[in-house]
Amino acid sequence: MEPFFEATVRSVGDSVVVTLGGEIDLLVEADLSLLLRNLPAGAAVVDMSQVSFMDLTGLHFIITLRERARRSGTGLLVIGLQSQPQRLLDLAGEVGALAAPASTSAAEGLRARLEVRARLGRLVGEARAGQVAGTALDFTVRRP
Repeated sequence: MEPFFEATVRSVGDSVVVTLGGEIDLLVEADLSLLLRNLPAGAAVVDMSQVSFMDLTGLHFIITLRERARRSGTGLLVIGLQSQPQRLLDLAGEVGALAAPASTSAAEGLRARLEVRARLGRLVGEARAGQVAGTALDFTVRRP
C-alpha cells in the first residue's frame, strides 16, 4: 500500500480541529507549512488517530503549534496518538524538546493549562457526540 497523507481543518467556535491521517514525513513538510500559514487563530485540537508514522517533520509541526498556542495564550491538545508517534513525542520530551518554559508562578501556569485542556477536552467530546456544528474550512490536503 502506498503511503498517503491527509489533513483537514475545521473551525469550531473560536477553536480549530485539525485532523491528520497517513504518514507525516519530509515529503509532506510543504503541506504542513501551508497548513500552519493558513490556520486560523485560536486554540487547536489535533486529531492524530489516523497517523501511522511520524518523523521529525511531524514533531516540528507539533512544537510549532505549541509555541503558537503559548504566544497567543490559547491551547493545544493532541489526541489519538498511535504507538510510533507517541514514542517519538515521548523521546522528544525526554530530551527537553517539549519542556515548558519557566513561568513567574508555576501554580498559575498549571491552573491556566488545566483550564485550557478542560475546555479543549469538552470541545472534543461535543464534536464526537455531534453536538458542535463546525465550519469546514477550505483546507484539505490529500497526497497519494
